Amino acid sequence: NGKYGWTLTVHDVVSDAKDVAITDTLPANMEYIPGSMTVRNQSGTTLDGVSVVAHSSKDGQDTLTFTFKNPSAALTEAKRDGGRVQIGYLTRLKDVKAFAGSSEFRNSAVISVDGVAQSPDQASRWINPPQLVNKKSTYRGHGTIHQLHHRCELRRLHAQ
Repeated sequence: NGKYGWTLTVHDVVSDAKDVAITDTLPANMEYIPGSMTVRNQSGTTLDGVSVVAHSSKDGQDTLTFTFKNPSAALTEAKRDGGRVQIGYLTRLKDVKAFAGSSEFRNSAVISVDGVAQSPDQASRWINPPQLVNKKSTYRGHGTIHQLHHRCELRRLHAQ
C-alpha cells in the first residue's frame, strides 16, 4: 500500500530524567506520514505525552524529533523498571519513480536524556516498490458462451 512502518522502543530511562527526546533520521526518499504516530506500552495501552515534529532536509534525509512531555504517562513508563514505550509511525516514498526495485532502507535514531546524546541505534528493512497497478482476469466458460472479464485498478499513493 506504499506505507512503511517503523517502531522505536524506549526503556531504561534514568528515574530523574526531565528532558527526553529522540532524533530519528529517515532513509533517503522517505517522508513521515503526518498523524500516523502511535505511542503504547508493551501491553498495547495507548500512552499520552509524546509529540513529533518532521524536519525536511535538502539532502533527502528528513528527520523526526520525538519529545517526551514531563510529566507524562509515556515518560513515567520509560522510567519504570521493566517499562517499555513503543513509538510507531509510518513513512512513504517521496518519489516512487526514483525507486527502481527492492532496496534496503537504513534509519538511525539517537535518544538524548537531559541534553546528553546516547549512541545511535540503527535499523534497516528491505522495501519493495508499491504496486501501482493491479490487474485481475477471470474466465467463465459455459457451453458456447465464453466470457473473459478484466479488472484494472490504478492506485494513487499520495499527492506530491
